Amino acid sequence: MGFIPIIATMSAAIFLFFMTVNHSMNTKKARIQALLKEMLVALNEMNLSDQKVVNIDSPHLQNLKTIYIQAKTELQVDQQAKFKNNVSEPYKGIKLIVSQYNKLVKKKPYSYVAKLMGHKAID
Repeated sequence: MGFIPIIATMSAAIFLFFMTVNHSMNTKKARIQALLKEMLVALNEMNLSDQKVVNIDSPHLQNLKTIYIQAKTELQVDQQAKFKNNVSEPYKGIKLIVSQYNKLVKKKPYSYVAKLMGHKAID
């Protein structure tokens, strides 16, 4: 009778840990997707890119740096302020969140949750 509450409490703590880590990873993925969309919409409005949709798992995310550099080289003088606010800031945010996500996926207690919940590192 004494072990049942201990087992129930430990099970609940483990379950809450799994759910919290899973929610954190899903939130980071959603934020990356929102920043990607914001960045691509701004690039399309300035006629610097023809990309419509980029998924997190698509190979286009790996080429995001080349898209950014190409757009920066084609940038006109009157578009610099808009480019900085609508493209550079989301790009920096994407890089930061991807780095945080990848560190979280590789860290030991979180890697077990990531493996069980199907999360993989973003390249």
